[in-house]
Amino acid sequence: MELLLIFFPLLLFLGISYYSLTLGFALFFFLLPTYLIRFSVFSFPTTFLECLFIILFLIFLFREVKQKKIKGLFLYYKNIARKNPTLCIATTLFIIAATISIHISPHLRSAAGAWKAFFIEPLILSAIFIRHIKNIKQIQYILFALVLSGLITSVLAIYQHFTGWMVPWDFWENRNTFRVTAWYGFPNAVGIYLAPIISFALYFVVRFSQRNKKKKEEHIYFTLSCIFIPLGISAILFAKSTGALIGVCAAFGIVLLLYKKTRIPTLLLGTLMCITLFSLHPENPIRQEVLAQDRSGQIRVQMWAESVEYLRANPIFGAGLMGYNTEIRPYRIDKWIEVFHHPHNTLLNMWMSVGFFGMFSFLWIVVWCFKTGYTHIKKRQKALPPYFILSALTTFLVMGLVDSPYIKNDSAMIFWLLVSLLLIQTKKRLT
Repeated sequence: MELLLIFFPLLLFLGISYYSLTLGFALFFFLLPTYLIRFSVFSFPTTFLECLFIILFLIFLFREVKQKKIKGLFLYYKNIARKNPTLCIATTLFIIAATISIHISPHLRSAAGAWKAFFIEPLILSAIFIRHIKNIKQIQYILFALVLSGLITSVLAIYQHFTGWMVPWDFWENRNTFRVTAWYGFPNAVGIYLAPIISFALYFVVRFSQRNKKKKEEHIYFTLSCIFIPLGISAILFAKSTGALIGVCAAFGIVLLLYKKTRIPTLLLGTLMCITLFSLHPENPIRQEVLAQDRSGQIRVQMWAESVEYLRANPIFGAGLMGYNTEIRPYRIDKWIEVFHHPHNTLLNMWMSVGFFGMFSFLWIVVWCFKTGYTHIKKRQKALPPYFILSALTTFLVMGLVDSPYIKNDSAMIFWLLVSLLLIQTKKRLT
């Protein structure tokens, strides 16, 4: 019965995607949280989002075969690799490291699932996205689908704040520490999902606020983005996700820094905020939370110390995919605290999960993104200004100081979407 309930929406998605692959992409990104719908097909575990991905991929291949473009497809990707050799090498190394990490992990089945969901599927989706996208309207359509998804998630989180509906008891029993969870079951996931999407909403607001006469769709993009930004920030506040909130501030800050007219005021404001923070009393809760001096911060510091000790003993391969929870136990400092699934830091998590070379290649990809984005800024790319791509990426990195945003199905997809958007502008001129 459950499979039948899942089958009909998938059949509908198949029909829509066959009619318009762009609309299929938009629906896919709108439905990113559906990775939480898990089930098995012939004893193989999967998710609703993974089924959507498979449908998109098969329709893409079918179209390429039908139009006799398979040979051109290989030449297309070969040309991209030739024009972006550093990204190609880094991505290849990243996938090789992840593949090796499956065999390092003490949990082969879970590791294979993580390899598929966090590395292979996002990369394949990125590849077909790059091939399919031809103009700025398609990109706006897809980014707006993400904004809509973030808006609905924010509304749910805000509703939970006042009602407690769907919030697990662990985050509800003490009203003083009550945190919303939206669809996810844990609070930090709310901030991890919403924070990068706020950069896309900011893009729509800035782009269409400059036009006196807007088309109907531009009015919709502008209005709903204006609504989403304060609601998204409110949802992050109600989830008490400090890392995500600082990430949003960093996203706004990087946009203001990249614009010449606002660069100096932004630097002055940032300096003033830092001085104010460090001038607060050592017992001030804001200072303690931002500087990781509160209870939550100290737990993270302990996890980082444990991870560093483990990596000293296993510097090349780490613990393998999904191996942290098991492998870190002998290195625990405070054995009374629960064992978490990751060390709450992107670089440490990458190193633990996919080894030194996986972590190194991930950093390489991030550096390529910033270098390429800055090159586009100097060229004054107007169709899709890289300011907002880099601001979303900055949000990822800032959140990654105290969490592991990449190792999450929807976040991995958004990360490779950002890489794709930069690649598209490198490959072709958007109109």
